[in-house]
Amino acid sequence: MPDCLVASSSGMVSIMQAAHFVPTDLASSIRHAESYPYARPACSYLFDGGRMLPLPDDAHRDRLPIIASGSNAAPARLFAKFGSDHRIPVTRAVLQGFAVVFAGHFTSYGAIPATLCPHPQIATEVWITWLTPEQLTIMHQSEGVIGCREAHQRYDFVDLEGIELTLDQHAPVNRAGAYLSRRMLAPEGDPIRFAEVATSDGVLEARSHNAALKLVARLLQPTVHYHMFMRQVLSTVGARQALFEKLTPYTLDRSDLLTPSIVDATSAT
Repeated sequence: MPDCLVASSSGMVSIMQAAHFVPTDLASSIRHAESYPYARPACSYLFDGGRMLPLPDDAHRDRLPIIASGSNAAPARLFAKFGSDHRIPVTRAVLQGFAVVFAGHFTSYGAIPATLCPHPQIATEVWITWLTPEQLTIMHQSEGVIGCREAHQRYDFVDLEGIELTLDQHAPVNRAGAYLSRRMLAPEGDPIRFAEVATSDGVLEARSHNAALKLVARLLQPTVHYHMFMRQVLSTVGARQALFEKLTPYTLDRSDLLTPSIVDATSAT
């Protein structure tokens, strides 16, 4: 077994606990939100019902490559979404011409998620989850591109064509699916890069996830204590929708940066 999986497997108990974690108090809920994008090994792996195994060379055969820029590469999130009945090859990769930046909304568990933004000077670490059609439908549901009211839809599933994606294992890929946020956090006019994600160039401002949460709290409710702000984020769909609307002036619309020649939308069904 690769050293990176041996080291990661020692933390498997905590990973499984994270997958089942249901916070019972505000402090633990905030810690869970702040832990995004969650732990993943330092190499490609096979997610097998909660176990991390070495990735066979042909494990991706007849599967669909889907880029994971945030927590979808983490075993805990895959277990939370797919449980113990699925095997998913997960390949570490480098994507040219894009940055991993903060989306312009909150998740139900209080994080500001990651999304991709085109940038010619940047190469960024991403992960590929190789999904079956059945698994892709499950992922669509978890990302809210199906089974979600349009007013609350934050992502579109898109087909990235003509990309340069170099994989840890397997041949390079020039086409893959991705979930892209409709809005990106950009209070100063430019998207903010995820400091937790390895990137080739520092042309965009980078912040840690915790720093981004605190920045948004100051922007939206400067007189409210951070923990009370997070209580609102974590409370209800309606509360998050209200905060999303207040956050909109501090975001960029994805359509301002991605043209049809770069991204072709595909059916989400």
